[in-house]
Amino acid sequence: MDLEIALSPSELSKDCFVPLPPRVVKDIKESFLVLKVTTRSGSVFFAGWTGGSAASNGVLEMPLHIAQSQNIRAKEIVHVRAVPSSTVASRAIVSSSAEDWDVVLLNARLLEDVILSQIRVIFASMALPIFLGNGSKIVLHVTELEPDIGPNDCLILNGGSEIAIAPPKSRSPSTKKKHGTNDRLPASFRGRVLPSKTAAPSSVQMNERTASHNDFQCKDLLYLTP
Repeated sequence: MDLEIALSPSELSKDCFVPLPPRVVKDIKESFLVLKVTTRSGSVFFAGWTGGSAASNGVLEMPLHIAQSQNIRAKEIVHVRAVPSSTVASRAIVSSSAEDWDVVLLNARLLEDVILSQIRVIFASMALPIFLGNGSKIVLHVTELEPDIGPNDCLILNGGSEIAIAPPKSRSPSTKKKHGTNDRLPASFRGRVLPSKTAAPSSVQMNERTASHNDFQCKDLLYLTP
């Protein structure tokens, strides 16, 4: 179906889900859908629906931060259809800016707690805006997915998906001051993201894998399983 884009301010929509028109929602029996959105120019991206209804029929409400990341404008006409959502991401490797890396280290536990409440659909080269409860927002960029998918496919994040956050190649001065000049951070245990300096050695199961991903060693990454 073709729908007109209606933008929602970021202060009202702090997630990556899109409400559908009320006339469509009343006939949906599922509680979660994966939506494939195609623009008139042919670009494709994916979004999740979790039960929300738009303010009016004929529109797809989209959080402003998602529209900006996909170069979508208000009142733009897009084609929307539901697609099967059976493939679950086993792992997603994402990168952050130097500034956002500082925020990740300071809010690692909070990030793990909120990520699935804000994002369930992930695809190649996606920008992931994540809002933290303390008012901070970070943007993570997808660099690798397992299983590997094509440019017009997506994966689902669930409680068993592992998300590895790669540090930026260039750290901010504040990060270097706090964590030293060594760019190599010990990996956390699989179930939590833990800044290495705050984790008691006896409470952490260290991941000793040495396989590399996009030039990052596993010991460079912080892991979480939402």
